[in-house]
Amino acid sequence: MIAIRVTTEKVLDVIEIEPPVYKGLHELFGDYFEIVRPRGLKPQFVMIVDESGLLKELPINIVGSVLYGTHSHGQPIAGDIVIMREKHNFDGADLASLEGADVSELIALLNDIASRYFVM
Repeated sequence: MIAIRVTTEKVLDVIEIEPPVYKGLHELFGDYFEIVRPRGLKPQFVMIVDESGLLKELPINIVGSVLYGTHSHGQPIAGDIVIMREKHNFDGADLASLEGADVSELIALLNDIASRYFVM
């Protein structure tokens, strides 16, 4: 499955997560991860974050925090983030691969956020 990862070091990668997706995400995040629906993304996209990022004292992810709306509620995102699609079916919601147009749209959005909040 195709996803986008944004690191705390300002690196944006298009990555492939091998199925089963939850095992692949576990390998990326270590122990526990959380799926959030940030205000800064269209409803079909979700952001996967390290559930314990703040407790682990991971660096703040500025892009993830902007997408999450930290400026409104004060709760930052710590650690790397992964962005994927969410699909709905009869059993509820599940994670899905990004499509080509999704990748282009998201990279433009993420680069715009990075250019506004990072001093180069």
